[in-house]
Amino acid sequence: MPTIHNASLKHSRFYSEVLLSADRLFEQGGRHIEEGLGRFDDNRKNIELGQKWAEIHAALDEEAATLASEYPERGAHCLYLRHKPAERIAWLQCALQVAHQRGFELVEGNLHGKIALALTEMGEYQQAIGHYSIRLEIAERLRDLDGLGEGACNLGILYDNLEMLEPAQECYQYALELANQTSNQKILEVATGNLGLIYLKQENYDRAVDCFQRHYELARQNGDQWSEGNALTNWGIVCLKLEKIDEALTYLQQSRMINQKLGDLDGEAKNLGYIGSALVKMGRLNDATIAYEARIALAQKLNDHRGEAKGNWNLGQVLIRQRNYRLGLEYLYKCVEYEKSVGDPAWEADLKVIEAIENACR
Repeated sequence: MPTIHNASLKHSRFYSEVLLSADRLFEQGGRHIEEGLGRFDDNRKNIELGQKWAEIHAALDEEAATLASEYPERGAHCLYLRHKPAERIAWLQCALQVAHQRGFELVEGNLHGKIALALTEMGEYQQAIGHYSIRLEIAERLRDLDGLGEGACNLGILYDNLEMLEPAQECYQYALELANQTSNQKILEVATGNLGLIYLKQENYDRAVDCFQRHYELARQNGDQWSEGNALTNWGIVCLKLEKIDEALTYLQQSRMINQKLGDLDGEAKNLGYIGSALVKMGRLNDATIAYEARIALAQKLNDHRGEAKGNWNLGQVLIRQRNYRLGLEYLYKCVEYEKSVGDPAWEADLKVIEAIENACR
């Protein structure tokens, strides 16, 4: 008669296979991305239960430890889109402990890089730097060129977030050199797109467009729809800067369609903000209002309070332009209340803007 332990092990093992099959579908690209994510969504509760059981029993059961170490990698693509950074870190740290105990240095380095990336997304930059340092140290010692390229690329993201553009650019260019040496298309794709973001911040729009076009082509070749959407969004942003509004709107709407296919609510919310900006520039204020309302609704669903505040500000400004002063001011005040609550120094300047609008309305 099977014990509870054996039944739970069988359950964990089975859903690790389901997770792997979902991720392999995703990797095939095209329509398979949606199928892979759909399979993950349909089995998400059992997948998470399977991983949790393996994590709890990893210290006492070798097979449970193996499963705990494999779960994050088996679902790398699906988990990136479906789990929040803190959730990904919990799974990765458990896998890291197992890899360290077993002396699997190559795996250990890879896991340090993934943890650092999630920490960067959370704004925990000092912790992220520590993990990246270990990632690069292990890759260099093992002559793991792919690991060096990936680590350099992700470290560039961290520097970019800190507005340290020159070190970020150096990291991306180094990653590109390594990607060309190893023919690693994924690193080539990511480093190209991220280098474009540096040029965008430097207002070097021609070079930014070149990078985003190349990023888009590489993503299409690799069947990476999520990355393709990213490239389209960034291309659209450059077009907004260059006042090519029709072109910008086209790219942003195409990217939003990819977000909807993948169920990427965070990406869709951000795209709606840019789409609203394009519609305002075109004078299509009613359509802009709809875009900003949808952006706010998604931010609320995601518990993204900063995104919601930004959406409130943008919607308030559009409503003021439509002479709906009372409602417009309400939205503007909501944004300032949030800024004040989190200690954002912008709240005082924004409050002065609102007061000026109120005086003008009177």
